[in-house]
Amino acid sequence: MIHPGQRRLARVQVVNWGTLHGHHDLAVARKGFLITGNSGSGKSTLIDAISAVLVPGNQLRFNAAAQEATNSGRNFVTYIRGAWRREAGADTEGLVASYLRTGATWSGIALTYRAGTDDPPITLVKLMHLGRGQNAAGDVSHLHLILDHELDLTDFSAFMARGIDTRGIRKRWPEAAVNPTYAPFARSFRSRLGISTEGAQRLLHRTLSAKSLGSLDQLFRDYMLDTPSTFAMAERAVNQFHDLQEAHRVVVDARLQVEMLTPLVDLADTRRRGLESLRDTEEENAHLGAVHAEMTLSLLCGDRTERRALTPLLESGAAEATAAAERAPPGNPRSDRETRGHRGRPAGHPPRAARRGAEDVGPGACQAGSDRRGGVGLGGNRSRDRRRVRAVARTTRGSVAPGVHHPRGAVR
Repeated sequence: MIHPGQRRLARVQVVNWGTLHGHHDLAVARKGFLITGNSGSGKSTLIDAISAVLVPGNQLRFNAAAQEATNSGRNFVTYIRGAWRREAGADTEGLVASYLRTGATWSGIALTYRAGTDDPPITLVKLMHLGRGQNAAGDVSHLHLILDHELDLTDFSAFMARGIDTRGIRKRWPEAAVNPTYAPFARSFRSRLGISTEGAQRLLHRTLSAKSLGSLDQLFRDYMLDTPSTFAMAERAVNQFHDLQEAHRVVVDARLQVEMLTPLVDLADTRRRGLESLRDTEEENAHLGAVHAEMTLSLLCGDRTERRALTPLLESGAAEATAAAERAPPGNPRSDRETRGHRGRPAGHPPRAARRGAEDVGPGACQAGSDRRGGVGLGGNRSRDRRRVRAVARTTRGSVAPGVHHPRGAVR
């Protein structure tokens, strides 16, 4: 049933679209007609021309009926260039498309809708251009127009010689709605043709390739009914769950890391204290030789002082023995021995060890050692000082480290 005043497709024009080389003009009856023909006769080429104007490029599937199981390989570039066969390339192992139009070329599609009344027709135009050597989808230039009258598509040829002359087209048809992008063009023609939503455009595209419809349920669910808002809510919930799950995993990993790394703090502190103690010990060990030498010098100075203190006593004893010998009658053997001195030494001579100690240790060294250790002082009580020096000598006897030279007269 045809509704009065309903705008219906009345005319289809194409220029250089696929194998339809040049200008082709097809009138469409208001009641419609059947397009039929052998394989490769151009049925899908004509249907794809209508879809290229009415369907957004990101949802467009050329030769949709044939794409049910495989990709047809058709796109804007192959339609603009006029690909008509695929053959083995001379320089490559794969198949290479053969084109009808290899240089700079343009293609155009015009769809005219009439209401069957006195209302003016509406013409939708899509213009495309490819430069020489350009064969990528991103190289295609597009321009969309909506006019409130009919025109021949060949009228645009003068504005397509060196690319799309948008300024010239605006100047030639100032009443036209010109848009380089598809979205504003689609919103405008939907309002003029009475198409409610973009889903109706997708439904039309699927209807044009009715062969690929699997079921009536699929037709209604995918193309006639709007997507429920609950679908988006469910997708957000799933994404949020994944985000929460990832956040929980990160928290668990951080907790395990803290548990594993916490003991390292005490271990690092223990290691630091051990290294400090080791450095202190090594520093003390480096100065041990100097300390040992200073202590040895101090002991030697004390021994020298002791021997110097004994020298007057020995000299006094020797003088007394000499005097006794002189008073003794001649021929007394004991007097002769006393006259000769202790252990066969002549009277008046101090012991050999005392003389050696006094000669070998200089007064300057002993004064330095006494200053560092507080000195080995000798008071007025000679007996007490003598016992003190001898006690120190006995305590330190044998304590001199190996390799330290014993000066003559030192305690051994």
